[in-house]
Amino acid sequence: MCSSDLGDLDVWTLSAEVGDNIVVRVGDGPGANTLIPWIRIFSPSGVLLKSDFGTAAAEVSARATLSGEFLVVVGDKSGALNGTGAYRLSMAKSGSPVGVSQGDEGGELSNGFKHTGAIGTGEIDAWTITATAGENILVRMGKTTPSDTLAPFVRIFGPDGVALDSQFGTAAAEGRATVNKSGTVLVVVRSEEHTSELQSLAYLVCRLLLEKK
Repeated sequence: MCSSDLGDLDVWTLSAEVGDNIVVRVGDGPGANTLIPWIRIFSPSGVLLKSDFGTAAAEVSARATLSGEFLVVVGDKSGALNGTGAYRLSMAKSGSPVGVSQGDEGGELSNGFKHTGAIGTGEIDAWTITATAGENILVRMGKTTPSDTLAPFVRIFGPDGVALDSQFGTAAAEGRATVNKSGTVLVVVRSEEHTSELQSLAYLVCRLLLEKK
């Protein structure tokens, strides 16, 4: 958990290679908060790639066309730029191992096994699947409590960073893809609703070999 003080900008960096897909999401943290989350990402050459803000959460995504260090700037986007408060920042990137913070969810998905977790405001969870070119992958995400405000959103990226599928729904969503290259597939899940507070959800992955003709 991080915080933004009055007039503050927090600067973060990440390293990426050409072809990597990057997703960075920010959301209000707990406690008194007047922050309107605003996030921007700049390429290694200094070009602004994406900018987004929202009342509770914001997200930027980009595919690297240059290798090097990318700059992520987090601040407040209220009218007077004077919002303050705690925020959570999550990042997922293809092309490298997924790290999981203590108490969070993510990592390797097991075939046919149900993984459970929770999504907070402005949070993403990153999962991986080791797959062989030609395999079919199905990843289904659904909320465990019908009354939750979670809107399941699942994205699948190939080992080379190519976006293979993106699906969302009010109660469940299923991503499907044929793996284009052997290696580590990245699965990124979150709530489609920026205003969703901490909610419970479930993940289910099923992987089948593609029939060769």
